[in-house]
Amino acid sequence: RFEPQGVTAAAVVGESHLCLHTWPEEGRFFVDIASCGPPGGVDRALAVIVGGLAAEALDVRTIAL
Repeated sequence: RFEPQGVTAAAVVGESHLCLHTWPEEGRFFVDIASCGPPGGVDRALAVIVGGLAAEALDVRTIAL
């Protein structure tokens, strides 16, 4: 049993998805954003998420297919 409890959530819409995973015992948060929509959508979504965090460090990796 882990304390505190982390969260894993996913939202799938059409050809896009957003997955969130948290590890509060390590102070870590992972987000996976995939979209086949117009350019810039992923960047805007990431900016909103990052803007709501009080992160000490940020590691962003982009994979263009």
